[in-house]
Amino acid sequence: STYTYLELGRKKNPDEERLRNGQVLVVDGGASQRVAILGDELAKLAHDNNWAGVIINGCIRDSKAIGMMDVGVKALGTHPLKSIKNHEGEGG
Repeated sequence: STYTYLELGRKKNPDEERLRNGQVLVVDGGASQRVAILGDELAKLAHDNNWAGVIINGCIRDSKAIGMMDVGVKALGTHPLKSIKNHEGEGG
């Protein structure tokens, strides 16, 4: 599944709860490095649902906690700033 993440918000992706058993979530953050798109809570969701991993075209936060989880995460970098969640985005 591919999910477009707008820098100023995150709409709940309906695929997040359907992805299971080895699938990979791809999040297109527009290569933004101004805020983090993925944190430990979404990474825990990925782990708990047995996803193979998450690919982020953007930054993550909580990298130390995410690094301890048994889930693959690939991102452009890290950033300590959380995004503002105003429920915008699109799935595809």
